[in-house]
Amino acid sequence: MYATCAAASRTQERPTALRAARAAGGRRPRRFRPSLQVSLRPGALPGHDLGVTNPNNSLAGDLRVDVSNLYREDVFTDLQVATLRRLTPVKVDGADDASRPVLFIAATQLMSQAGPLPVSAQIDAKDLREAIEKFPDAVRDAVEQMVEEAREMQRRESSRLVVPGPGSMPPGGKGPISLR
Repeated sequence: MYATCAAASRTQERPTALRAARAAGGRRPRRFRPSLQVSLRPGALPGHDLGVTNPNNSLAGDLRVDVSNLYREDVFTDLQVATLRRLTPVKVDGADDASRPVLFIAATQLMSQAGPLPVSAQIDAKDLREAIEKFPDAVRDAVEQMVEEAREMQRRESSRLVVPGPGSMPPGGKGPISLR
């Protein structure tokens, strides 16, 4: 009996967010509403290149299906490491479009200190067997490219000079610290 009374008094001592908001201003807390809208960029592979648009623009004006660039997606996986996506070009009626090449996308995740790192790369292959054979090299090349880009970004950041702006030094060059 004592435990239930103590628990009841603790819940009464701790006001909920709604009670706290009402006590502070009498209004309910605002619900989170995302302000960014996502749209596909023209010429992007399906599911690969999403761009964030200005939240002030309406999404209806940006969203159009490019009927000349339709693909059917098939996913193949070994349930361990590899995921291969086959993108088969199709016409508006859903029939295969033999005038355009089939695309293969390799995808996997590598573990890093920051957690899983998604890696994907396009594979130049004419069929699934060839895509499976080329999978390791495509992923290896994509990882090497990611490492090079990271090194380049690190190099640019480390070589960036901080130049004092006008008015940061007192006239005459004498500040609070002087070297003798």
